[in-house]
Amino acid sequence: MTIRHPATSCGYTIASVNHERLTPSERGTIVFTLNLGSFSRGPVEKHIYVQTDSPGATGVILTVKANLVPLYDTEPMQLSFGELRVGESTNGHRPRLAQRRQTA
Repeated sequence: MTIRHPATSCGYTIASVNHERLTPSERGTIVFTLNLGSFSRGPVEKHIYVQTDSPGATGVILTVKANLVPLYDTEPMQLSFGELRVGESTNGHRPRLAQRRQTA
Protein backbone atom coordinates (compact mmCIF):
# COMPACT_ATOMS: atom_id res chain seq x y z
CA MET A 1 0.00 0.00 0.00
CA THR A 2 1.22 3.49 -0.78
CA ILE A 3 0.33 6.35 1.56
CA ARG A 4 0.28 9.72 -0.12
CA HIS A 5 1.58 12.79 1.69
CA PRO A 6 -1.12 13.76 4.24
CA ALA A 7 -3.04 16.95 3.59
CA THR A 8 -4.20 19.19 6.44
CA SER A 9 -7.22 21.43 6.95
CA CYS A 10 -5.12 24.58 7.36
CA GLY A 11 -1.60 25.98 7.50
CA TYR A 12 -1.43 25.65 11.29
CA THR A 13 -1.14 21.85 11.01
CA ILE A 14 1.77 20.01 9.37
CA ALA A 15 1.69 16.22 8.90
CA SER A 16 4.01 13.60 7.46
CA VAL A 17 4.33 9.81 7.33
CA ASN A 18 7.40 7.78 8.29
CA HIS A 19 6.99 5.25 5.43
CA GLU A 20 5.13 5.92 2.20
CA ARG A 21 5.03 2.24 1.20
CA LEU A 22 3.80 -0.44 3.60
CA THR A 23 3.49 -4.20 3.20
CA PRO A 24 0.29 -5.80 4.59
CA SER A 25 2.02 -6.69 7.89
CA GLU A 26 3.75 -3.34 8.41
CA ARG A 27 2.59 -0.39 10.47
CA GLY A 28 3.30 3.25 9.81
CA THR A 29 3.30 6.41 11.85
CA ILE A 30 1.78 9.77 11.03
CA VAL A 31 3.58 12.62 12.75
CA PHE A 32 1.91 16.00 13.04
CA THR A 33 2.67 19.43 14.45
CA LEU A 34 -0.09 21.80 15.45
CA ASN A 35 1.02 25.43 15.66
CA LEU A 36 -1.09 27.05 18.37
CA GLY A 37 0.54 30.48 18.20
CA SER A 38 -2.55 32.34 17.00
CA PHE A 39 -4.98 30.49 19.28
CA SER A 40 -5.31 31.82 22.81
CA ARG A 41 -7.81 29.59 24.59
CA GLY A 42 -10.67 27.17 24.19
CA PRO A 43 -11.32 24.24 21.88
CA VAL A 44 -9.37 23.76 18.65
CA GLU A 45 -10.15 21.12 16.02
CA LYS A 46 -8.03 20.35 12.95
CA HIS A 47 -8.15 17.58 10.35
CA ILE A 48 -5.53 15.47 8.59
CA TYR A 49 -6.52 13.78 5.31
CA VAL A 50 -4.63 10.56 4.56
CA GLN A 51 -5.05 8.95 1.13
CA THR A 52 -3.84 5.53 0.01
CA ASP A 53 -3.90 3.46 -3.14
CA SER A 54 -5.55 0.55 -1.30
CA PRO A 55 -8.71 -0.68 -3.09
CA GLY A 56 -11.83 -0.13 -1.01
CA ALA A 57 -10.09 2.03 1.59
CA THR A 58 -8.75 5.00 -0.33
CA GLY A 59 -8.54 7.43 2.54
CA VAL A 60 -9.32 8.45 6.08
CA ILE A 61 -9.82 11.73 7.92
CA LEU A 62 -8.04 12.04 11.26
CA THR A 63 -9.33 14.63 13.73
CA VAL A 64 -7.00 16.38 16.18
CA LYS A 65 -8.73 18.09 19.10
CA ALA A 66 -7.22 20.24 21.83
CA ASN A 67 -8.58 22.44 24.59
CA LEU A 68 -6.19 25.32 25.22
CA VAL A 69 -5.90 26.48 28.81
CA PRO A 70 -3.46 29.38 29.22
CA LEU A 71 -0.97 29.34 32.07
CA TYR A 72 -1.44 33.08 32.57
CA ASP A 73 -4.33 35.49 32.16
CA THR A 74 -3.69 38.98 30.86
CA GLU A 75 -6.05 41.91 31.05
CA PRO A 76 -6.68 43.11 28.42
CA MET A 77 -6.23 39.87 26.50
CA GLN A 78 -3.99 41.49 23.87
CA LEU A 79 -1.64 44.40 24.32
CA SER A 80 -0.65 46.75 21.54
CA PHE A 81 1.91 49.41 22.27
CA GLY A 82 1.96 50.70 18.70
CA GLU A 83 5.25 52.45 18.04
CA LEU A 84 6.18 52.94 21.68
CA ARG A 85 9.84 53.87 22.12
CA VAL A 86 12.09 53.28 25.12
CA GLY A 87 11.27 55.80 27.84
CA GLU A 88 7.83 56.75 26.44
CA SER A 89 4.60 56.37 28.42
CA THR A 90 1.63 54.10 27.71
CA ASN A 91 -0.76 56.87 28.85
CA GLY A 92 -1.36 55.24 32.22
CA HIS A 93 -2.62 51.88 30.91
CA ARG A 94 -1.17 49.11 33.03
CA PRO A 95 -1.56 45.51 31.94
CA ARG A 96 -2.32 42.89 34.58
CA LEU A 97 -0.66 39.50 34.48
CA ALA A 98 -1.88 36.78 36.82
CA GLN A 99 -1.02 33.11 37.03
CA ARG A 100 -4.03 30.88 36.42
CA ARG A 101 -5.25 28.78 39.30
CA GLN A 102 -5.27 25.05 38.76
CA THR A 103 -8.75 23.58 38.51
CA ALA A 104 -9.53 20.03 39.49
